[in-house]
Amino acid sequence: MTIPFAKVAIITALLAGLFLTTPKTVRAGTTPQSCYDGYALLQSRDFNKAIKAITRCLGKRSLDAENKAIAYHNRATAYYYQGLATLDADVNNQRGKEIYGYYENEKLIPGYFDKALEDIEKSIKIDPTNAADGYCLRGHIWLEISWGDVGWDDLEKGLIMGADEENCKT
Repeated sequence: MTIPFAKVAIITALLAGLFLTTPKTVRAGTTPQSCYDGYALLQSRDFNKAIKAITRCLGKRSLDAENKAIAYHNRATAYYYQGLATLDADVNNQRGKEIYGYYENEKLIPGYFDKALEDIEKSIKIDPTNAADGYCLRGHIWLEISWGDVGWDDLEKGLIMGADEENCKT
């Protein structure tokens, strides 16, 4: 798996500071604490813990459809960034490539993106009227999976639906 320098630079910049897609804040009320915890962990870039907290959140029966869609969106965001972080770690682990002939976490990376795609699909399906940012995230996931060949239509659809331009830029 050879990773172009430009892609490495983009991944490093993303992990150093900015989210391409913004995590969504859950609505107050009957929302379980684990949903808030997952959001806070996502904001602090502790992706594995965020995934676990949001998974607990999604298991709560008291979660209404809107907050369920938000939780799936946030867990998709966490999976996406965990995939990027894993990819970045492998790029910087050239020793593993030299010793084993493959990057240490290479087999994990598609799994994170696949799970992110699965969750964002659920989010869009549950609440299609508020899915503008979801389309942007799905576009970014597809761009990663396809190495830039697929995903542009989702980014455009997100913008048309009113997504924040920052969430849809590449």
